[in-house]
Amino acid sequence: MSSVFLFVEPKSSRNRPSPFAHSASRSLVGFIVLVGLLFSSASTRADNKEPKGEAGPQGPDTTTHRPVSQATDYEELIITAAPHKSSRFDVIQGTSVLSKEQLEGALMPTLGETLAELPGISSTYFGPGASRPVIRGLDGPRVRVLQNGLGSLDASVTSPDHAVTTEGLLIERVEVIRGAGTLLFGGSAIGGVVNVDDGRIPLELPSDRFEGDARVMYGSAANEKAGSMALTTYVGPVAVRAAGAFTQSDDLQIPGYAVSSRLAAEEPDLPRGPYGLAEFTETDRRSGTAGASWLGENSMIGASYGVMQDDYGVPSEPGEPVQIDLLQKRFDSSGTWGNSFLIFDKASYRYGYAKYSHKELEGAGDEEELATLFSNQAHEARVDLTQKAYGDLHGTVGFQVLHRDFQAEGEEGFVPPTVTTNWGLFAVEEYHWDDFRFEAGLRYERKTVDADSIDFERVFNTVSLSLGSGYTFWEDYLVGLSLSRTERAPSAEELLSDGAHLATGGFDIGDPGLEKESGLTIEGTLRKKRGRWSGGLNMYWTRFSNFIYQENGAFCAPVDSPAGLICDPDPLLEGELQLRSFTQNDVDFWGGEVTGAFDFYQSKDYTGVVDLAFDWVKTTVRNGPSETLPRIPPYRLKAGLEGRSDLGDLRFEVWWVREQNRVANNELPTDSYVMLNLILTVHPFPDQRNVTLVAQGRNLLNEEARVASSFLKDKLPLPGREARLSLTVAF
Repeated sequence: MSSVFLFVEPKSSRNRPSPFAHSASRSLVGFIVLVGLLFSSASTRADNKEPKGEAGPQGPDTTTHRPVSQATDYEELIITAAPHKSSRFDVIQGTSVLSKEQLEGALMPTLGETLAELPGISSTYFGPGASRPVIRGLDGPRVRVLQNGLGSLDASVTSPDHAVTTEGLLIERVEVIRGAGTLLFGGSAIGGVVNVDDGRIPLELPSDRFEGDARVMYGSAANEKAGSMALTTYVGPVAVRAAGAFTQSDDLQIPGYAVSSRLAAEEPDLPRGPYGLAEFTETDRRSGTAGASWLGENSMIGASYGVMQDDYGVPSEPGEPVQIDLLQKRFDSSGTWGNSFLIFDKASYRYGYAKYSHKELEGAGDEEELATLFSNQAHEARVDLTQKAYGDLHGTVGFQVLHRDFQAEGEEGFVPPTVTTNWGLFAVEEYHWDDFRFEAGLRYERKTVDADSIDFERVFNTVSLSLGSGYTFWEDYLVGLSLSRTERAPSAEELLSDGAHLATGGFDIGDPGLEKESGLTIEGTLRKKRGRWSGGLNMYWTRFSNFIYQENGAFCAPVDSPAGLICDPDPLLEGELQLRSFTQNDVDFWGGEVTGAFDFYQSKDYTGVVDLAFDWVKTTVRNGPSETLPRIPPYRLKAGLEGRSDLGDLRFEVWWVREQNRVANNELPTDSYVMLNLILTVHPFPDQRNVTLVAQGRNLLNEEARVASSFLKDKLPLPGREARLSLTVAF
């Protein structure tokens, strides 16, 4: 274990001390003491547990290590993509699942970073404070981030420097559905859906009077200290759950300078920052939830309340301190009626309301001042009616509504106050015949965007549909084909942006006349789920008509004019903002994901696995000023070697990320890099598996790695060489 700490590098002093630094340290000490007591309790429980049968030539197999690769575990259930729970093997689209156990090694400071190593997924990487997933080159409103089946109800879609309000330390499970066929959760999610389950509303009674888990975590790259605890109990048929978490980190250690050599060559006067340190990347996050539910024989109803406070630095301008102070208060309720009625087997509902605000502060110390205030109040509700099975036909119909009131006031108020209302009707059906599986989905949406301050209103009607079929031609093999045509209405930001967007270094210009975009997608699937080797292949092609995107323009300087604030491209003004105008064009996407694993050694006590993953996406803009869209991820290849046993797993993996030199106008390329990671997972009590210790060495070569899909790719690399430790105790 001590060898892991050889990766820790000297830490520079922090530029801007957090107001919560001392309390965070005290909290971490308290958590360590608490986890130590729980560890002792877990040890006692493990020692007192009756041993399982001895394994002999005729004895039972007591192997507890995972016999299949995480990347190709197709037995995992998927609840997001289908009207009934289905295994990953049976879902025709590309999917990924991170279970609670898998999250132990994958968990990173933000949701985008946590998912970025899954096939087909990159991130908008904005440092340790904010990052959203990018799926198959698509981001923003085309990727729907759900929290327990409803939207995150924050402002993360508005700008990549706005954090997603999901607390990673409390996540129980993440499901990712890649592609356009997930019509249960919105026709605009052309890129895919990410569903984060944090269990804040209990769905079952605990088996013991008290159940829960506690976790402590440390990361050396930013002196990251984190802890969480969740506890569930019950009184009669009522389950009660409470959970809380904190994370505090200093400025991020990086290889070299924050500003890339390419950008420094183009802008020699731009400060590159101190060597080895990314300034203004500190974080300080607190969150807590409390929920309860009544659980009957076939029905349940529950509610929860959660609060997140998140203060973090935004390294968008080298040498200029920017801080975001975020607060969200959220109420959720859900229920299920499990008694059949009419043609339906059961009915369920979900409702969420969130009041969100954040301040963007510029300057430091006495010179710190409020630059912009963002606020977002949102309601979302949905009703799902699951049909009774009619032979081999079953499905779900439902209704969904989302109401969003968004305001941005101040220096970066580039979007006027807007009220957006979406409501939709959907139906998804499945039919099984012998070894064939057929799927069909239909969704109608009506979207209204109102901005009273400028007397603006647009109404859009969209219709999306999907068809798919799968054939299990041998017991463990599936081949599938899906076809979807989706329509998406433009967002308020795409329609009405008009002003400086300092976080991304741009001056955004919307187009009030934008039309809805449509996409036709064909996706093929081939996978094998069991045996010494398993794997999958997904290939897709999408042709978009009227695809909405930001076209990179010249650099300009904001100036006042009779028509208001404009961005003047006059070279004499030495403008630092890039003019980015929302426009529409026809665009083709094509790409795929390949995963595979081979168990080269198997015994009762040990398994050796080698696995590979490769993904790529390419875009072509037809009749546009640029051949490709900006910020498209490059090709990626991952190879892993893993040994597993009852007591733990040891994994070595190498990432190769290709250079991205196929870029849009006025966009700089990124270099290729190779990243080495080493991950050790230990279960001291293998029969219980209720104590998990994870030690990681990440980016062991200290590579300068820049994320091509990020606005900050030339101003912030990924962390340098880092040791990460976590201890989780379930009780």
